[in-house]
Amino acid sequence: MSIETIFGLILLPLVLILFIFAGFQATFGVIAVVEFFAVVIQVILYIRTRNINFLLMALALVMIFIFALAIAILGLERARGEFRLLSLLVILASIIVIYIVTNKKVKWRTREILELSAMPVSGVENGFTERPMPAGKIEATGFELESFASFLRENQIAIPYADGGAVVFSLTSNYWKQIGLKSGYEDESWVRIDPNGLVSASISKEHYLKFRDRFSFDQLCQSLGALFIDFFELYRNGEGKKIIERCDRLGLNPFIE
Repeated sequence: MSIETIFGLILLPLVLILFIFAGFQATFGVIAVVEFFAVVIQVILYIRTRNINFLLMALALVMIFIFALAIAILGLERARGEFRLLSLLVILASIIVIYIVTNKKVKWRTREILELSAMPVSGVENGFTERPMPAGKIEATGFELESFASFLRENQIAIPYADGGAVVFSLTSNYWKQIGLKSGYEDESWVRIDPNGLVSASISKEHYLKFRDRFSFDQLCQSLGALFIDFFELYRNGEGKKIIERCDRLGLNPFIE
């Protein structure tokens, strides 16, 4: 379950309690504050990923913020003249948010990448270890790797890190890393491409324990690395859209997975 979903489930009863004990305007004042911070986070995520859909989310949340702020300051009676326009803004904002979320435009793809990695794996003889596994080699220029990294970041498949001439793609599930308040990849699953094109991969213990079946750790890591090699070849051949299609075909719930 995403942190946004968890936050929403916690916030809803708190808003109801506030409405009962503090009144209408105070409730919408709190909603306005929450929406303001939500807008800031969407802008940060856009800066981090360059995914334009985060700006659209920010625009939608600004509309809700304006509605809530108007009600909080003026009250429902004094804002009645502008209520129709404000309501239309909220309806438009809701349509934008629902479209973006249900179509996975701002969904991090970590779970889907792990599921795709597990599909070719049949071995179950090994448990978790911390060592990375070699997974193959690619021939790529620095520009190709940089462009590939931008694609993966924009489509929220992985967060790229430069590491001594190598590029490390972190499959982050840490929300604080997603919004840039924490960095590093050592505690996450990752794929590394060194300056010679050698590919290695590692799966974190947290991610490994999420698999219902105890797959061979070595095979999972090798499969993860091979998956990124496939992704790179698709992207280099101008078929990056197929990477997203492979993730979408898994049909995971956009709200909780």
